[in-house]
Amino acid sequence: MCISTNLKLQKLKVRGSFAITSLRNGCEIKDISEVLRHKRIETTEKYYISSTMKDKMNFIIGLDKNHNDIMMCHC
Repeated sequence: MCISTNLKLQKLKVRGSFAITSLRNGCEIKDISEVLRHKRIETTEKYYISSTMKDKMNFIIGLDKNHNDIMMCHC
């Protein structure tokens, strides 16, 4: 892989990490979109909302599992 392609990929990884971490910490999508200089908020949503929604679903599934484990325990 050439150096310029590698640098572009690293830039995308940093942008993605920033966006996803910001969303997980409660930042507004419009603010993240502005920082990333997306012309349309839909672009930001397209690339980053699905990741955080998967995180939320995994968290909810984990809560359900832990709740069921606690309810099954006959201490």
